[in-house]
Amino acid sequence: MVNKAQAYEDKYKGCIIGLSVGDALGMPVEWFTRAQIEEMGGIREYIDPINKFKGILKAGDYTDDTEQTLALSNAFDKFGYSEDKFIENLLYWYNHNPIGIGPTSSKALENLSKGIKKGMPSETCGSAMRTAPLGLFYYDDLSKLVEKSISITKLTHNSPNAVAGALSISYMVSKCLIHGIAHNTYDRYRLEEGSDDGLGNMNLIKSVYEKDVGAFLSKDLEEKKEEDEYKNYKDNDNNNGNIDYDNDISKYEHTDASHSTYAKIIEYNKNVINKKHMEKGYNPIVYIEETKQKRPYQYPEFRKSIEDCSHLLIDTSIEFSEKILDILEICEKVHNSNYDKKVILEGYDKLGTGINAIEAVPSAIFSFMISNSFKSSLLNSINAGGDTDSIGSMCGALAGTYYGYNAIPKKWVNGLSNNEKILNTAINLYNLKVLD
Repeated sequence: MVNKAQAYEDKYKGCIIGLSVGDALGMPVEWFTRAQIEEMGGIREYIDPINKFKGILKAGDYTDDTEQTLALSNAFDKFGYSEDKFIENLLYWYNHNPIGIGPTSSKALENLSKGIKKGMPSETCGSAMRTAPLGLFYYDDLSKLVEKSISITKLTHNSPNAVAGALSISYMVSKCLIHGIAHNTYDRYRLEEGSDDGLGNMNLIKSVYEKDVGAFLSKDLEEKKEEDEYKNYKDNDNNNGNIDYDNDISKYEHTDASHSTYAKIIEYNKNVINKKHMEKGYNPIVYIEETKQKRPYQYPEFRKSIEDCSHLLIDTSIEFSEKILDILEICEKVHNSNYDKKVILEGYDKLGTGINAIEAVPSAIFSFMISNSFKSSLLNSINAGGDTDSIGSMCGALAGTYYGYNAIPKKWVNGLSNNEKILNTAINLYNLKVLD
């Protein structure tokens, strides 16, 4: 079985890779509305950008969210965070074609290059998107976590809400690490006997997981099964291109809606789908995995963590503190509705999905709290629209920390640009913490 050291390393890897995956998934549709994303069928995989990044980035590439997170991750030594090293890393990136950099960070880094340590009066999430490593390194030292979150933010974003957003993410990452270990999120995994290479050699248990869920297949087998299902559907003469929409959707609407079979059936029959069914809201934009894994909201300790986070922010921003508490109220409504799609989307409408930290950060936390896997957390966060790469990256950091690296779909890891570099950064950060 997985030992504690391996479990912690898996969480570190999950956080940094998860953040990068969320950034890369959300990048192509940044600033698309939810309706626009829904019209194109939703985001389920990496795609080439169709926004301002078209012709600049490609599928699987990431933006400033990941770049600044790596700059911070590489600013630690065995004694902890080094501000001088962080500034050095940021300026190196700034001077080498910083794709995706926002106007606030750009002006702030210009000032830093002149020795001026004075952030801009911005309320955007440009600092919150990069502070996850603080939650990993200082998960056991709240005073330092708070201190460093504030100082790191004020280098570029000097406003109460920007600080509150950054502190919210670093704090919740620390809680995802603690609760993820305590909740034993490795129930589906078993380390190979005699293996020395830690979680990298962890395999899915190819056995019955729960009687009422059925056989739990490895990711490779699951993808093969999906391809076979789609082929059988397409070759079935009884369909003749005429989809029995209500019957077909009943097979898939309660499974993970990123299920490629479902997506392909919709695509194959796109010219014959009755418009009235689409108007009923059947388009798959909310993702629920069929699994016994609880959603974070269902754990009392996670609900308390949200309350504690809100309390932590009172002296920084009462407005932000109250917005964090709104997450719990909305989660309760969603839970009581049995995770009804309409109620979930109303939650995003109330929280907002814009670039300001007071919208993007709560929506990222909300996506994580109501979902029951890394995959569904990410897809919910990105398909909500708005600042998709930042919301996706922050949600990816939370979900990656909680569920771990091995819960991230293999094809997302493999398709991520510079994945080995990012993974090594996470491992180095973990090793420094061990030396701490």
